[in-house]
Amino acid sequence: LASAVAPQPASASMVRDGMAAFAANRVGESIALYDKMIEADPASKPYLWQRGLSLYYADRFADGAEQFAADVAVNPNDTEEQIWDLLCL
Repeated sequence: LASAVAPQPASASMVRDGMAAFAANRVGESIALYDKMIEADPASKPYLWQRGLSLYYADRFADGAEQFAADVAVNPNDTEEQIWDLLCL
């Protein structure tokens, strides 16, 4: 179970890279990095809330809602992701 929640070192590095791309206003690049992570490890998708933010800022609201809903499904006590999910609808 711990391996499903805790990112692998390469994954953690990719998350940081995605966050850095987002912070530098390279939103499309950040989405591509997160999508690459999901391709390599589909089980990581619910934990990539950062991808949801990138999708929101790329005006991909339906995709953002799907991302945040996946996060809420594994972490229902995270009210921030619930709010982002609603903002994407």
